[in-house]
Amino acid sequence: MAFATAALINRHRSLHLQSSNGCSSDVHNSQQSNDVFNRQTDYVVDYRFDGHRPSMSATETYPLTLVVNRSGMVGGGGGCKFVSVTRRLRFVLLLLRFLCFFPARVRGKGCTSSPVVTVILLISSLAMATVNLALFGYTARISWLYKTHFGMLHASTVSSIITGVKPLINCVSFFVFLINLKAHKTLLKQLNSVDASFRSAFGQTPNITLMSAVMLTICALAFVIPASVRGVEFCLMGERLGDKKLADISLILVPMLSVWNIVPLVYYNLMNCIVRCWCRILTQALRSERRTKRYDLRFYYKHFLKISTVQDCISNVFNPFILFSLGWTLFCLCLTIYFITQATSSMDEPVGTLRNAAQQQMWRKIVRFNLVWSSLQIMVAVGYIVTICGTGTKTNEETRRVLSTVLSLVPDVETEEDRFQVTCFVHKTNTQYMWGMTVWRTFPLERGGFFTLVSLIVTYSFLLLKLKSSAIPTSERADIIINATQS
Repeated sequence: MAFATAALINRHRSLHLQSSNGCSSDVHNSQQSNDVFNRQTDYVVDYRFDGHRPSMSATETYPLTLVVNRSGMVGGGGGCKFVSVTRRLRFVLLLLRFLCFFPARVRGKGCTSSPVVTVILLISSLAMATVNLALFGYTARISWLYKTHFGMLHASTVSSIITGVKPLINCVSFFVFLINLKAHKTLLKQLNSVDASFRSAFGQTPNITLMSAVMLTICALAFVIPASVRGVEFCLMGERLGDKKLADISLILVPMLSVWNIVPLVYYNLMNCIVRCWCRILTQALRSERRTKRYDLRFYYKHFLKISTVQDCISNVFNPFILFSLGWTLFCLCLTIYFITQATSSMDEPVGTLRNAAQQQMWRKIVRFNLVWSSLQIMVAVGYIVTICGTGTKTNEETRRVLSTVLSLVPDVETEEDRFQVTCFVHKTNTQYMWGMTVWRTFPLERGGFFTLVSLIVTYSFLLLKLKSSAIPTSERADIIINATQS
């Protein structure tokens, strides 16, 4: 569990926090132990989140308002401890470990493991990546068979390509999280540190429990919907349990492929939601500064730097994932548009060549279910584009809103030190392309980037439709060639 320890120093009064079975406080100012109290004082704080008892060395000294609340503490030996971010994210982290996206130790009660378990998790992650790679090879062979017999522009060929990309996406996601495992651990430590700092300074913290519940609900839907579709397909196609092992395994494997596909995206959105909450807390505190004038701008700039550090850690973990995700989503959407706009695309073949009515009916069912699966994957692709661009844009804009609030305080700035801090705010925000939400440092996630992607897809669609309308029919092309050769 994460420890947050503060040694409080004051010339005239002393404030002591003690812990017993729960987490009680002994306040020498005639205050009851179960009250929430605020007090402005000088404090020295040293945060250690590695699972060991913290030292009492001074690392930061600021004037601040200390807010202590029973609901924000947990009991235990060694003094009162804030409930860390990793503690509140324990179900999310357990889900990531179960899905083999986070094969690492998470120290603290409820999320502990031995080195043996860590090795097992690493082997499991590599095994899941290998399974998805094997599935991608299997789907690639099926797509090639469809192309060989029916052509590239057949509905079964296109749908098998679109749905067959899913195992490759999962495989890349596994390797991205494995390669960035150290950066992921650093991100979690930064989340703990920044959350403890904001709790102590402003008495507020993001509602991570609600965010985690939303993420887990989305993951549950990502499992239930494909499982329902696969169950209906299993029944309508006349399959029975025990006839084919691969068909039986697909009842669980197909929904798991969708969950593996969705979890990294919603986890990325969760991290951005936490950062945006801290930005809003800092913005509200700056707006109240015009009335209260408790702290100088240097105090707020220190917290702004912590937020930027967390954003840089998020980018280090998710940058390859974001770039690859935008790549495969554009591929799926462009392939779908190309199939729809082509005059030679087919959905009924080879129904006409099948003499048996039962075989024709069975083939129609296969084609329809293939289209259902490809439609689900296209919806996921659209969701990827909207979520990545949307949450990245919101985070960058919420971060710049902090600078707007600081600039509104410029008329009230009186000292040279405060003017210098305003300049630091401006310079740090101008370098947001280096540490903010970007596509692997190439371009930031902004509204302009989203509309550029939409314009690209729309332009591609209109171009294909124009080519389709201006295409010369095959019979007319044959007449032109004959006339040209005869003349």
